Amino acid sequence: MFESIPTLAPGLVWEEDVASEDGVFKAKDDFSQFKTEKDIDFRVLYDATKEHPAQIKEFNITKNVGKYVTSKWSGMITSHRKAELLTNLEVLLAAVKKARQRANNAYVEDKHIGKDLIDFILHN
Repeated sequence: MFESIPTLAPGLVWEEDVASEDGVFKAKDDFSQFKTEKDIDFRVLYDATKEHPAQIKEFNITKNVGKYVTSKWSGMITSHRKAELLTNLEVLLAAVKKARQRANNAYVEDKHIGKDLIDFILHN
């Protein structure tokens, strides 16, 4: 389960967002994109004379009509924190395995406490 925890995108520089609650990160740089619009314009190549009309050429112009600024926030953990969690989990699993091995080798007295528990529940 811990191995499938998503982490922050590695291509971005992330910093903890102090304006938000703990564990929220904000990309350091915002992304800017321009909204463009295609327009047709005309340019006079040769002015009109008595004998010939003016020669006009049509061409396309791309104009910036707006700007989008995108900010990114994320609640994912850093890859360093994920590595710490996985290390802690490995240490815990090793300790549980050792404790289980010691428990399997320990001497246990054979006690029958089930009857005492039932008597306590039913007759008390």
